[in-house]
Amino acid sequence: MRARTLLELVDPFLEVIGDLMQQQTKMPPAILSWQELSDLGATLKNALCCLESLGIPDTLGHSDFNPGNILVGSQRCVFIDWAEAHVSHPFLTFEYLISHLRKGYSALTRFDDAIRSSYAQPWQSVSLPEHVSEAFLFSPLVAVFAYAVAGKQLARPGTPEDSSSARLFAESHPSNEPRSGLRPAKEGRMHQLMMTPPHSTLEPVTDVFHGVPVTDPYRWLEDQDSPRTRAWIAEQTRYARAYLDSIPGREHIRERIREFLAVETYDSLQKAGNRYFFRKRLPDQEQPCIYMREGADGEDHL
Repeated sequence: MRARTLLELVDPFLEVIGDLMQQQTKMPPAILSWQELSDLGATLKNALCCLESLGIPDTLGHSDFNPGNILVGSQRCVFIDWAEAHVSHPFLTFEYLISHLRKGYSALTRFDDAIRSSYAQPWQSVSLPEHVSEAFLFSPLVAVFAYAVAGKQLARPGTPEDSSSARLFAESHPSNEPRSGLRPAKEGRMHQLMMTPPHSTLEPVTDVFHGVPVTDPYRWLEDQDSPRTRAWIAEQTRYARAYLDSIPGREHIRERIREFLAVETYDSLQKAGNRYFFRKRLPDQEQPCIYMREGADGEDHL
């Protein structure tokens, strides 16, 4: 359940949810539109990217970290039932425990802040305190998604061999999915709204300005001539074109704009003595050129 794996599962997961909601016959939960699911997907992806960029290392996680799996002794606690352990951001397991405490032990909710503070202390020795605080902001949403994907909550009743959870993981497996992230068998609104963006490698670099640490996860992209940056630009261009070129009526809009721009334009006029300097763009030019004119009525010279 690493962040990169979860990112790849957002789109197929929400497509399954969208399919199930189309068959839903009663509420709650409320039935979300494709656009609402798209917005949710964008929020999830942003939270995952932000959580990953904080630089807190992945650890061994517990997929069922509820109070029943914690044996409390006089000197220490023992965590049991590791049959479904995983590697993930450590705060996901913590959020799972907190949700169980709120649900089954409401009297403990007043200790939420104290529990979070105790959990944060050891992580502040390997990460900046500000990053630990930010991780607490993003981890609740990511934890809900991670445990929904990892659990057995998506199986269609009575059809275990064709369960949505099985379909979800089959469709999202790298060997079954083209690099663009679009599955040819599922063409429709969801794909138009939620094409998986190309992977952007996170390499956090932290500078301190006036005593304030500022982390930039994309510093490597500032080298415009590096092969990695050029490859990233090419992938992003292909991704953008795949969406933009499929917009209905786009060519008609392009032609109308071209008609409006097919005029002679002047700007940036400057006068020096009896000479005028200005920029002029002819109707068939994309960029303006600098011209000079002798007097108000003289000829234009490029």
